[in-house]
Amino acid sequence: MDTALRAILEIYRAAQDTPVEEFQTLALKLLQNLVPFRSAMWANLDHTPTGLVAYSMNLFNEPDEFMKEMPVMNSRHPGTIDIATRRCGEGIVLYTPALFSRKDQADMREYIRRYGHEHNFAIADLDRPYTRGEWLALYRPERDSAFSERDRRLATLLTPHLVEAMLINRRLALGAIGESGSLGGTRALIKSNGTVIHSGARFVEMLSTDWPDWRFTRLPPLLLASLQRKGTATVANGSVTVTATKLGELLLLRAKKTSPLTRLSERERMVVRLYASGSSYKEVARQLGISPVTVRNCIQHAYRKLEIDNKAALVQLVQAEMH
Repeated sequence: MDTALRAILEIYRAAQDTPVEEFQTLALKLLQNLVPFRSAMWANLDHTPTGLVAYSMNLFNEPDEFMKEMPVMNSRHPGTIDIATRRCGEGIVLYTPALFSRKDQADMREYIRRYGHEHNFAIADLDRPYTRGEWLALYRPERDSAFSERDRRLATLLTPHLVEAMLINRRLALGAIGESGSLGGTRALIKSNGTVIHSGARFVEMLSTDWPDWRFTRLPPLLLASLQRKGTATVANGSVTVTATKLGELLLLRAKKTSPLTRLSERERMVVRLYASGSSYKEVARQLGISPVTVRNCIQHAYRKLEIDNKAALVQLVQAEMH
């Protein structure tokens, strides 16, 4: 137990001074010192219409092609995830070839053999009612010994601390660039290649609604290219706008519903923002160096484009754009 307590302390210390893009890998190495494993996957889970999926992940000692195959195989054969989520917070140990022993599961057995996932420790740490949270899987190949009961208890004990330390690490990273202390809602962290490290529930919802072919673990290439080039992108049908801020080697993304004010010309937006802030036609005209008649015409054109007919509705749109 003293060994476990020392490891927990080391994990929390690492959370305070490790770059955010490196923390999960370092945390898994610390865990590996106590519970040996060859490879691992640490992912966020969420329910979708097709079932539980991992929509962001950190891979440890896994080849790149694993990330492409894993969502497909889990959707065909969801056994391990299903078992772990039914026993939320309790680590399980599995010999996976036995779990997928039916004749029609030969593809899954080959997948397990190819990546050395025969011996498996898995734990789901999901929010009630068990729809969203963290998933950790540790793997050993056939030639290695199975995870022992000691391994299971120790990994189960340490997993909540890994998750909490990860959240601390991300809050500290966000604080360093002036962000509020929560990485949730409509924000996400991605690597330069588009791999999603973490994303809030609303971010997933907004992008998957307007970009139905999006695979949660990696941003669509066109979206990523626009963010890297311009720092902003409009998703799919234009109803969602994503902006990017550099965070070391990562990008911090924010998604929000595209404001109807984007339908207006630049001058119309300047006029309506001043007018919505409480300025009269004459005051807006004086500030922008135009005539009151031009201000009035701009406001009337804006009403038509925005499909509204009064100042109160305009004020609501302007205020919504600011949040």
